[in-house]
Amino acid sequence: MAEDNAFMYGLVGGLIIIAVLMLAFGAPLAEATDDTNIGAGSRAARTIELNKQFTVHINGQTVSIPASEGQRTIGYLQGPESIGTRNIDSSFYNSLGSFDISSHFGTQTFYGDQVSNGLLFGEESMKFTIENPKNIRIFVADQNGLGDLIVMVDGKLFARSSADAGLHEYEINMFGTKDIEIRAESSEWQIWAPNTYQISRVEIDSLADMKTFEFAVDTERFVEGNVQLDLTQYYGYIEIFLNGDIVYAGPASRTILFPLDHDNTNSQNIISIKAVDGEFSGTVSVTRVYRDSEIEKTELEFMVNKERNQALPAWLAMNIAVERPGTISIKNIHAKGESLIVEEQVRDGIRVIQINSDKFSEGKNTLVIEGFGNSFFTINDLYVIV
Repeated sequence: MAEDNAFMYGLVGGLIIIAVLMLAFGAPLAEATDDTNIGAGSRAARTIELNKQFTVHINGQTVSIPASEGQRTIGYLQGPESIGTRNIDSSFYNSLGSFDISSHFGTQTFYGDQVSNGLLFGEESMKFTIENPKNIRIFVADQNGLGDLIVMVDGKLFARSSADAGLHEYEINMFGTKDIEIRAESSEWQIWAPNTYQISRVEIDSLADMKTFEFAVDTERFVEGNVQLDLTQYYGYIEIFLNGDIVYAGPASRTILFPLDHDNTNSQNIISIKAVDGEFSGTVSVTRVYRDSEIEKTELEFMVNKERNQALPAWLAMNIAVERPGTISIKNIHAKGESLIVEEQVRDGIRVIQINSDKFSEGKNTLVIEGFGNSFFTINDLYVIV
């Protein structure tokens, strides 16, 4: 009997000790995640029963969430998730053409032809395309006196005269590419013969001292660029203009390079190359760098039941790694509409955000995280705790 009493006293004493230990140290904390059951990139919402307090593992760190009675993780997104403006740059190269310019006059000679015009005989003329024509000399070998000799520039009358045999010289002094035509006036009522001039030679002096090139720029996507001259002949002094502004002046070299940016470019641009003193030939090319932006955001769907919706507030917990500063925006789309949770300057580190009950509704909810202001950042291990 005494032995039985001793056994009972010992059993009761042991139970008392166990009870005291449990009160002193409490039950083990339940964790919000079980990484062995979550596949990489999983979007599935998970429900895990927790005690009054619990921890979550975010990017390898243990984070305590001040949750209330019965709260649980109902949405989980395993990172990393890239968010914000992703910029993609592309470089485009174009050859604009070649040039051969000089600060000295050059003479082009065209030999022997006949110009004539008559009602019953049709018309024959001589045509030339000349860069910066200065003077034209027409050597007339013979003519039949039935009309004038006519000089046209770009389709307009420049000179006319009854040109006897001999030299006839005209000063043109025009810049740019010009179309020159030598014609005979029609013999009109003298229908028995056309008005005819026998031309033995035509000489045209020209100054090919400038060459222009055009190129376009998509100013909305344009970042930077350059224009490059590769010269095969570069004797003397040269001037280069971009949209009327001088960008280079001085002795030429084998390669001349100057930058393009938003300050000196338009949607349509003109490069002008002028021979100040000397002779130059080569090619011109332009390189443009364009930036295309893609907006990346992250969405997480989860369900909120009636019981949990009444128990809000809730929590968001995540880790943010900022690559490019800007703004982070977090909103929730639910049955009652769209609710902005936070919009602020994005910053590195663990973020735990409390959410009021009016930001959620019962049923399906979609959390949307976006970046603005050229921001770009990464979200690691996002939790929705309700």
